[in-house]
Amino acid sequence: MSILSTNLYGSSVNKGMGGLMSGLDTDDLVNQMTAATRNKINKQYQAKQKLLYKQEAYREISSKLLAFNNKYFSYSSGSKTNILSPKFFESYTYKSSSDYVSVTGNADVISNFKINSITSVAKAATYTTNSVSSQSFSSDAIIGNISEDVLLSSSITFDFNGVKKAIALSEMVDGKPDGSPYTYDAEGLADFLNTKLAEVYGAGRVNAELDASQTSIMFSASGSTDVFSVSNISNDLSILTGIKSGDSNRLKVSKTIGDIYGEVTDCSIIINGKSIDGISKDMSISEVLKKINKESDVDITYSNTTDKFVIVSKDTGKASKIEITGALADKLFGGSIGTDIEIRGEDTVMNVTIHGQDIDITRSTANFSIDGINIELSKNAILAPEEDPITFDVINNTDEVIERVKQFIDDYNEIIDLLGTKTKEKPRRDYPPLTPEQQDEMKEKEIENWLKEAKKGVLFGDKNITSLLNKMRASMSGMTSVSDLALSNIGISAASMDTSGKLVFNEEKFREKLIEAPDQIASLFTGIADETDEYAKSGIANQILDILRENIGAMGTSGKLIEEAGLDTGRSSDQNNISLKIKDYDEKMKELKKSLERERQRYWNQFSALEQSLNKLNAQSSWLMDMMGGY
Repeated sequence: MSILSTNLYGSSVNKGMGGLMSGLDTDDLVNQMTAATRNKINKQYQAKQKLLYKQEAYREISSKLLAFNNKYFSYSSGSKTNILSPKFFESYTYKSSSDYVSVTGNADVISNFKINSITSVAKAATYTTNSVSSQSFSSDAIIGNISEDVLLSSSITFDFNGVKKAIALSEMVDGKPDGSPYTYDAEGLADFLNTKLAEVYGAGRVNAELDASQTSIMFSASGSTDVFSVSNISNDLSILTGIKSGDSNRLKVSKTIGDIYGEVTDCSIIINGKSIDGISKDMSISEVLKKINKESDVDITYSNTTDKFVIVSKDTGKASKIEITGALADKLFGGSIGTDIEIRGEDTVMNVTIHGQDIDITRSTANFSIDGINIELSKNAILAPEEDPITFDVINNTDEVIERVKQFIDDYNEIIDLLGTKTKEKPRRDYPPLTPEQQDEMKEKEIENWLKEAKKGVLFGDKNITSLLNKMRASMSGMTSVSDLALSNIGISAASMDTSGKLVFNEEKFREKLIEAPDQIASLFTGIADETDEYAKSGIANQILDILRENIGAMGTSGKLIEEAGLDTGRSSDQNNISLKIKDYDEKMKELKKSLERERQRYWNQFSALEQSLNKLNAQSSWLMDMMGGY
């Protein structure tokens, strides 16, 4: 008996007295008498095997789709192989003589295009306020002595530029480094903390000093960009001093307007003529900034390092401006902004040679198009008239694009062929899964050939795979809403008399269209339809991406096929519908195996009893014969 048979049915080792007296083949008889139960196990085993065949077929398809997805829809694979990247269809690339200027577009125009000067690059209107906080924080007034019990049980942790240091106040009780005692009041605490801060952070970098009243301790840092705060403090010490965890020498944007500025009745902020309504003293500074950034044409951020607000207009160009007024604006930003001195952005101003003519260009952005040329300027793209013009070398990548598209079509055809084969292949009902007993009687090559036939047709008419196939075909056959072109216009079409859905690639026709209209081809594949129009269709590649996401998710971790059968590795390997059904069959076979063991034991016990009876009968017969022979 093979290992598989033993695992499935249990060992066939004798479990009692064999047929020594009766001459019966007890083992064979027990096997015959338990055949019904073994048949039940076989049926469960064969049903499980069919599920395993189906799971294997599903996983073959899922793995194929995942490889296709990773090759053509993953930015980690490189922009030139990602069909959604503009670089996938770039038939020409352009090498600029400047690191600060790049172009794309019409190769014929770009080959004779040059930039003679760049006076300025478009910028947004920008304003940085002065420091908006006192750059210090203080304790409450500490009146009278501090008890020794509080000192012995208290500590305070400071954070200086990200470095945290805990200071135990029990050291105050032991006295100063020179041996003299500290006084247990505001002056003594300030003296102690100042000494310890110098030890842990360096002399003079942070300070704890009495204020003018001589009852409160003022904490500050010497550097204008140093951030100093309390990260933790014992409860008793916090109650006594009023110092809280989070106190800082910077504006605490999580605090409310009322907490920072007291009773505020006027929360008006007007930005470029538009009033930002709905601000109240109960809102935190961060909530106010979020509201401003959402409802106005500027973005405002607070820099914890510089203790300043940075205000940037959302638009670039000379027309962009910053003007902020209002009572709350005066408190937050230290006064009205842009009223006395106009704060505006800057336009791009340049001179170029295009179509053989020198022309001056003024634009409000750093990225813009002129006559089929898309120009991108970095902020450092300044070129004086006396410097050499910026020129562009045109590099023909047409062959590379054709090869990428050809490979895409070949890989697509492989998927269509696999799906079509799996759904049309009829099952071989005369080749059911082999039972362990059948395998025990066959040679290895016979088993291999049988298994090949038994696996055929496991996905015949499968609704998930059929739906996937139909959607893939539709994505590569219909029109889109983002281009006037169809695949047939660019040399990609179904073969004559071929209904499989596989495509033929006409390289010459594609080359002609690529040279003529590269942007239209890119849109045909990568364009995104208007989401408000339920009947609109995005580009072909985006349609395929949606199909992949529906079936295998973004990385093979979700989707219809993964939920049904999972993959060979990862969490989905045993967390899928088929695996759950397989577990059910395993449980049923486990119970049937126990039942088979009980049956075997029962029959062996009966045959053992028969042998014992025959043995006794034989002994009695011998005794009688001996007695009779004695007379």
